[in-house]
Amino acid sequence: SHSSECEPPAPRCCCLRPTPWHSLVASLWVSTTCGFLYSFSTISPALKKEFGFSQDTVNTIAMSQVVAGLVTFPTGMLVDCMGATFTMFAGALLNSGSWLLFGCIAKGVVRLDHPAAALSALLPSATIGGAAVTAAVFSVLAKAFGDKRSGPIGIAKAWVGVASGVATELFVSRFPSADDAPERLGYCWFLAAACSLGAIPFVPLLRVPAQAEASPEVAGGDGLCIPEKSRVRFLTVVTVGLIVVVGGSALIGELVSGSTRDIEFFVICALFASPALLLLPGRGRLLSGERRAESLAGDGDAEEVVVDERATASLVGDNGAPGAAVPPGRSPWEGGPSQMLRRIDAYLVWLTLFSLQSGGLLLTTNLGAITESRSGPRVSAATAVATFACCQGLGRLMCGPLSDIIVRRHWPRPWCFVVSCMLMGLAHGLLCAPGRVPLLGGVAIAGMSYGSLFPLLIVILAELFGTARIASNYMIYDGAPGAVSSIFIAKLLAQAVYQANTAPGDGDKCIGDACFRLTHVLLSLMQVAGVACAVTLAVRSSVVYQAIRRPAPSNGKEERQLESGRQGRRSLTEERPRSGPASLPIGC
Repeated sequence: SHSSECEPPAPRCCCLRPTPWHSLVASLWVSTTCGFLYSFSTISPALKKEFGFSQDTVNTIAMSQVVAGLVTFPTGMLVDCMGATFTMFAGALLNSGSWLLFGCIAKGVVRLDHPAAALSALLPSATIGGAAVTAAVFSVLAKAFGDKRSGPIGIAKAWVGVASGVATELFVSRFPSADDAPERLGYCWFLAAACSLGAIPFVPLLRVPAQAEASPEVAGGDGLCIPEKSRVRFLTVVTVGLIVVVGGSALIGELVSGSTRDIEFFVICALFASPALLLLPGRGRLLSGERRAESLAGDGDAEEVVVDERATASLVGDNGAPGAAVPPGRSPWEGGPSQMLRRIDAYLVWLTLFSLQSGGLLLTTNLGAITESRSGPRVSAATAVATFACCQGLGRLMCGPLSDIIVRRHWPRPWCFVVSCMLMGLAHGLLCAPGRVPLLGGVAIAGMSYGSLFPLLIVILAELFGTARIASNYMIYDGAPGAVSSIFIAKLLAQAVYQANTAPGDGDKCIGDACFRLTHVLLSLMQVAGVACAVTLAVRSSVVYQAIRRPAPSNGKEERQLESGRQGRRSLTEERPRSGPASLPIGC
């Protein structure tokens, strides 16, 4: 009988069936290893004392990591050519191996005549490895979640932002030491182990499921315990909890006892592992891809949804050449780097990012000197850094849902760049004023604005230029604007203004609100230019968002092609032998 044919030969565990949610959970742990690149300040005091480096030498080692951002764009091409899995494995091994060798040199296991040169080469190596993982992870997420990508990408980017804080707190709570103690250099080996164990085991889960698997139909759910509408909310709550715990630990770290450190350690570990709860199997019955198409054949609307996507995709080539018929849901600007860089819009994106990253990187680079030089009540550098880190993590997390509101109201998403630039300008305007409240308020607003640009960038590039070459397109912007702004704004401009306001009798230390005031003013003016670029981009991109929202054709040549595709699909469905099970049970 038909029921006996459909009886499954053996139970099948839904947690082994890849879905976009498996990719998202794995991406949180894998992408965390990319954020370890921001951990150099954790070991720089100990490195300076151990080798007797001058501050200029330490700054040179740190700057080598930033300059590497200029040459990370080939990692995106590697993803598009060799695939995400290969690139993630290679990037994780390079990242881990670089930190391992860095730790061997720092701890004296490997002795060199010129250690500064070797260390300055290993940090860029780790940066390139992390960039390869970044390109692969976020290209998978951009493709796996389709037009619902903004929330998952924002969550994953928030984990990248909080990664250095998580790693530092876990290491210091287990191996307490002073900032300049030799024991602190063991942190390099901790990062090497984390880059391997936190990435390589989860790489197989990071993949783009087939169309039938990406949106499986399930009786009573899609096979996972937590309802789909609650999953992003659950991960958002976990991420906020992780940000708050890590930020609070950084603020009060010197005041807590050993037992409190133990509690913090276990809370952070629990929060870090809790995304796995999303993959707990439920009790639904998952339909296989073939049976799903057959079971929906009675519902005309459902069948047309499955067919229309494939038939529509055949109407134009992958390059999206101008003049070709653009199907619903696809951008008329779709293409790879060569097509993208022919448009002025690509350079508007670059200039907008340059403005925003200049405002954020000035603070991440100089917060210690800024807090030390200001008048009024003293604010410690640790407090300012923790404030910036927590707020930029929240900015990464919340900009996705907020930008979706803008898009649902039929506004192009690049208008969110306009808001971010305005907030960054307001932040540096506040920092011009003396006092504790303007300092912390400006740092908090700048952190929110700076954090928001990272998920916005990926989502906007995917919408404007498509996802077929998203890795190559994204990596053109991931490192270069930040590297240029770090060198010319955060270092050269800030240093020139600082030295110009240093009194002759104060040596090389500047005291007073004037030490960075002109820099803040110039950055506020730079955000005006960023707003102009973002407004131009938003106006020009309206044609893209109109094409994305365009309904399916109802007549003409395209409709005849769609109908032909439907008939071909029906014939394949009717002729397919019923050899497989109709449904598979959920649960291990």
